[in-house]
Amino acid sequence: MSEGEREKLEKEISARERKYGYKRGDNASLAKPDEYKDIPEGSFADPVGFNYPVGDAHIRPALGYWSHIDHRGAYSDPKARAYITEKIVKTALAKGIQVAWQANDPDYKKLPESLKRRMGGYEGEKEVKAMAFDEIADAFVRYDRGWYEEEEGSEK
Repeated sequence: MSEGEREKLEKEISARERKYGYKRGDNASLAKPDEYKDIPEGSFADPVGFNYPVGDAHIRPALGYWSHIDHRGAYSDPKARAYITEKIVKTALAKGIQVAWQANDPDYKKLPESLKRRMGGYEGEKEVKAMAFDEIADAFVRYDRGWYEEEEGSEK
């Protein structure tokens, strides 16, 4: 690749960064890979770096790769991870693919509530907090009863 071609591609990727509002990942391609040449820019979960196409043939692999947090290490910009996560999850759900809620995943936690509700296993923040409180209360009551029974038994 000539210096002039490289400069042109650098300008194009910088323009995509501005357009989509996030910085490229370390794995960004300056030019669209040959195997994706027929895929429109908007059909990538990462349209800045031409990664994770989300068409019918590619959404399941994209979801699979992106579901592993360590695959996201190439993206230091949290806006990039948020954009890509939302695009993959939204597209998968629209195509009828079940997506499991990942409670410990910081990128999933940032998804819009309307999208989270469509994910398998998501119970909503209020329900989870209420459930956690009930579990804590039950544990406290069991502990308190055990302590009381021990005290009562030691007096005899």
